[in-house]
Amino acid sequence: MKNRNKKMKWETRLFLPVAIATLAALMGACEGMTDNYRQYLESGEIFYPGKPDSIEVYPGKNRIQLQWRIVSDPSITEIVVYWNNKRNSQTVPVSRTGGIDTINVTIENLEEQTYTFEIYSLDANGNRSVAAQAIGTAYGEKYRQSLFSRGIGNILLTEEENLQIQWGPADAGTTGEEITWTDRAGDTRTLSMPVDSAGALLEDFDLSIKNFTVYTSFKPDSLAIDTFRITETVSFQIMETPAEINRSGFSLKDLPGDYSEPNSTNNTVDKIWTNDYAISNSATSYFMTKAWAITACADLVPFPYWFTIDMGATYNLSSLTLWQRGDASTATSQLYTSANPKEFEIWGALEVDESYNPKDHSNVFDANWILLEACELVPPANSADRLPQATAGDSYDLSVNGNIHRVRYLRFKFIDNFLASTGSCPVVQKRTYINFNSIKVLAVQRVVIF
Repeated sequence: MKNRNKKMKWETRLFLPVAIATLAALMGACEGMTDNYRQYLESGEIFYPGKPDSIEVYPGKNRIQLQWRIVSDPSITEIVVYWNNKRNSQTVPVSRTGGIDTINVTIENLEEQTYTFEIYSLDANGNRSVAAQAIGTAYGEKYRQSLFSRGIGNILLTEEENLQIQWGPADAGTTGEEITWTDRAGDTRTLSMPVDSAGALLEDFDLSIKNFTVYTSFKPDSLAIDTFRITETVSFQIMETPAEINRSGFSLKDLPGDYSEPNSTNNTVDKIWTNDYAISNSATSYFMTKAWAITACADLVPFPYWFTIDMGATYNLSSLTLWQRGDASTATSQLYTSANPKEFEIWGALEVDESYNPKDHSNVFDANWILLEACELVPPANSADRLPQATAGDSYDLSVNGNIHRVRYLRFKFIDNFLASTGSCPVVQKRTYINFNSIKVLAVQRVVIF
């Protein structure tokens, strides 16, 4: 027992110095750590600027725009944007207004590709925020070369000889079209239209210049800040073919000085555009003027006289065919003889003066009228050919010196018939009535080929 107590005393004397030394070392170490922190605490607490948030990316042509708002952090003094793994950067100073500020950063001169941006806010002390990331694409020549001008479904020529464009479907990204053309005065006209337009009317188009230019605009993205434009020159030709005019639109245009009074209700002037294309000697078929029934010299209607047809629309007239009164049984007594028109004129007008009476001007028509053809009904030399020729109809070219005229109103001016002069009346030497059965009018139909 005595020996064991001695041993415990010896161990205690050995432990105490070691414990005291260890405690002293630990206290010294803590004092050193306090010294290390003190140098930072003496500088004050560190504040990090607010991180850019809710960044909008707007693609463009070889550029990208970044946009976001600063709401509450007044300490931000500049923005730094990095891209290409921080090999490129752009610094933008920030001047706060005290309210909500919108930051716009446009990165120019970018190659055509997709970029990842790292964006930092900095304060006046150089403290930097946590990075924000945004991804955007810059578009360029590769994108432009992938675009096509908007297709044209059809091109029509209107009655006024304007061009009517009908669009085809629009490709994705199309925002609108612009067309330029040369008008008849030699001036350049421009028409812009949104993508949802069905077509375009190119007014007063100079048809001698058979082309126009279409500019189609595209945006690669709905948020894009730039528009790409594709240019295409559209060339066309106009094919002209004669086509029969629908006579259902014809009507008598009663103008001052006109004369078309029928011999009876069976022989009205509308017969010539409601009858078939044929000769006829039926008493209720052909058109005949009332002059047939006039025998008193004082009542005779002198040549020339005329009447006017409203065709209901404008046409480029090319020819007219006339079918006489007569048939197989009267081939020698009616065809190319009697009261069929021997000499007559066909006139055309685009508009008429309803106050002008040619009789007050020595039977001269007003300036609206143009002589399309001076006609003569010439019988064939061989009388056996009368019936076949009359059955086919006698045709007259309505072009003037090779030029087609666009008219709405057609006027027949009768100068003579085949009746012989009787000499019984001092002024009008013969009965001047006119009869014939039908007419067919052809107009040049212009079709645009492109």
